Amino acid sequence: MRKNFVKIQFGGFVALSAYIISISRRLFFYAYSNNYRGQMDSISYNLTPFKTILNYLQNSANVGFDVWLYNLAGNVAAFIPLGFLLPLAFSGFRTIKTFIVAFILILCAEALQLVSRRGVFDVDDIILNMLGSMIGYSIYKFFSIMFKDRRQKI
Repeated sequence: MRKNFVKIQFGGFVALSAYIISISRRLFFYAYSNNYRGQMDSISYNLTPFKTILNYLQNSANVGFDVWLYNLAGNVAAFIPLGFLLPLAFSGFRTIKTFIVAFILILCAEALQLVSRRGVFDVDDIILNMLGSMIGYSIYKFFSIMFKDRRQKI
């Protein structure tokens, strides 16, 4: 049983590493259907919570569905794996640790986008990314409870 746990944890660590490489590539080099993300001329940021989210919701007809989908649903979906893989890779991670580490990683990514000028530091991205991480953790929790119940019945 312990051997299987170590294999699962190692697999989670490998998957988490691959995910971090993949999401970093997407955040800093490619965006919007693989269009190359070059360095912006100036620093751009939004520190007002829900400003960008409300703008996309209120002007969805004007911004185009692909832009709306990428910025709202994409920012949530892209971070679901983080919430799922952190506790899978690190057995000591439960709710609070997972959310704290996810928040720190997301905040660092946003800060790097700001200083590298390869994106916009947007507090709404942090909100949406954290929502994705919470969904991912909920999925992890669901499966861990389901498999735990299954093992107890055997």
